Amino acid sequence: FYFSFTYPLHSQHLLNNQIKSHKIMLLNKEGQKIGDMSYRDAMQKAYDAKLDLMQVGENGDIAICKLLNYESWLYHENKKRHKQEFKNRSQELKTINFRPVTGENDFKLKLRKVAEFLDDSHKVKIVVKFKNYRESTMDTINKEIIKKIIESINEHGEMDGRLNTSPKEMSFIIKPNKKPVLKMKP
Repeated sequence: FYFSFTYPLHSQHLLNNQIKSHKIMLLNKEGQKIGDMSYRDAMQKAYDAKLDLMQVGENGDIAICKLLNYESWLYHENKKRHKQEFKNRSQELKTINFRPVTGENDFKLKLRKVAEFLDDSHKVKIVVKFKNYRESTMDTINKEIIKKIIESINEHGEMDGRLNTSPKEMSFIIKPNKKPVLKMKP
């Protein structure tokens, strides 16, 4: 009797006939210990249950193996990984720069980009940069720009925190209004 399921060799896990240990500590799908046995007996159990034998660790000369459906397990692991990647990606901070003298069309274009970032669940840092001292002292114009930005993106996001000012720039962060909708790549 020699039985083996075969999977591509580029697999990152040792499966079935790729396991080289003669002694196996066998675990069920939930990770509970079934017992210690020979490689042949473990393969027989996998064959009888129509499952794969996957090595999950080693303890000296004993391989710790789990009975599972490898393709299903791999599918669920990839799904978890994609979900985690989406979660990490949705926490990126994007930055958009404005100037007190930004033209109307450029202003609208930048606001559209801010709205896109917020709709994709990214936080956006808005920076109003000043070229010289005179621009930084024009408080009424600078506050109007910030008020206009906040009003324009009101339906997409809201201000998170406070307005930070320095001689060279004014900045604040906008966070998205709604919870992100999970979008998977095809």
